[in-house]
Amino acid sequence: MKNTTDYTWKNFKNREYTSNNPINPDKDIKNFRPHHYFNTHLSLTYSPFTKFIRVPDGKVREESGWPVFFVNINKAFGNVINSKTDYLSFDAGFNHQIDFGMLGYVVYNCRYYRFVNRKDVEFPDFFHFAGNKTIVSDFKAEDFAYLDYYKYSNMKSAFAIHAEYNLNRFITNKIPLIRKLKLNEVVGFHFLKVSEMKSYYELTVGLEKLGVIRADFVCSYDGKASPFYSFRFGLKLRQ
Repeated sequence: MKNTTDYTWKNFKNREYTSNNPINPDKDIKNFRPHHYFNTHLSLTYSPFTKFIRVPDGKVREESGWPVFFVNINKAFGNVINSKTDYLSFDAGFNHQIDFGMLGYVVYNCRYYRFVNRKDVEFPDFFHFAGNKTIVSDFKAEDFAYLDYYKYSNMKSAFAIHAEYNLNRFITNKIPLIRKLKLNEVVGFHFLKVSEMKSYYELTVGLEKLGVIRADFVCSYDGKASPFYSFRFGLKLRQ
């Protein structure tokens, strides 16, 4: 979509409107051609050693404590109902939570992405990663705190790790006055390795109230410039 006006409520110095082209924001040109698209998606999930307990109304699932493994497969078919895109891609990995009792718990996720066939792929079908360039966040476990929205989008391969440790007030409970606020400490680590690009890292340290209100201090590093430091605030609305 092209910009049709440069009107603004407040004119900031040294700030100009950019285009809606995520690859080349300085040029207001289309980044992908209009096209038809015919796609199938298959998702598989496997939870080892899961048990079910019979109750009067049916069955109740009992978690095994093992990671939950998953694979998602996407296939676009060319020359089907005027479809032009033609590719095969997948992502696979696992989610896991480890409980430490009074010491809190760790939630982590590892995922590998790959295009097996990329005969005809448009930019919207690339692998994209949840980035953020604002100070507001909803703190989803698989979101990056300061990743550029489209810099790491690609149609080759990638590997990502997301980990978060909730200390369950292990530290704040030992600080007078602060413990009355009942704040949970949260430490996070995020990693992304994209084909032909340097690795990206994030370390976050934050406080959480009632499992919803949260504020994080973020340190991010893209392997090139100096580390970047920032803050994130918001409501934890998604897991």
